[in-house]
Amino acid sequence: MPKVHKTVVTVLRRFVGEPRRAIYHATTLRELEIDALDLPIVFLDLEDELNVSLTGDDAGDIRTAGELFERVVFRVREKRKRTQMSTLATKPKRGWMSTGIEQRR
Repeated sequence: MPKVHKTVVTVLRRFVGEPRRAIYHATTLRELEIDALDLPIVFLDLEDELNVSLTGDDAGDIRTAGELFERVVFRVREKRKRTQMSTLATKPKRGWMSTGIEQRR
């Protein structure tokens, strides 16, 4: 998910003490100088950019940029799955042995 990765890095750069610093999966949020007070704002920015919902529960165990990325990807996939399920639910149902005759009447 290149777009998600790029968005996460872009949002993190807004909060990094040194904006030119390289951000890798193993880079800790502490190394980036992002603390517990910054993380909810990072979440809000990611929600706005990617149109996903991140909760306070998501923040609890995130220590690295990679963990943040994985959590965001999980939420994006979860949202896509819900969207697909709701799309399937709105399709009209036909009989299990429908031949299409009812459409021709």
